[in-house]
Amino acid sequence: MTSMVASYPSNADEHAGRSSVKAGLTPKRPRRQVENDEYGAFVRRVLRGYSRRVADGDVGALILMTGLADELDAAIAEAVKGLRGCGYSWAEIGSRGNPGRPPTNGGASSGSGIWEQRG
Repeated sequence: MTSMVASYPSNADEHAGRSSVKAGLTPKRPRRQVENDEYGAFVRRVLRGYSRRVADGDVGALILMTGLADELDAAIAEAVKGLRGCGYSWAEIGSRGNPGRPPTNGGASSGSGIWEQRG
């Protein structure tokens, strides 16, 4: 069996780690800013649409929807962790949360995972 060797230009080491695409062809365009409320509305529309599709007879997708509930809980916990890292207090976070989710029994857990992570 013959060994195969790739042919590289002599200056390959000089360009290591750099893109071979010309800079003028890939301008640094600013990313479109999407407001969080707009993004949240989009996510709600997607979830409502998904629930309609499942309700139309896709019983097998119901288990996938319950997995989304777990994902949402994890995403909320991550958001709260990030807010805490930005300096927000538990009181500030709780005052802006969904009124159905924050603890109502003197700060004890309401069963939602995010409120159990105090500390």
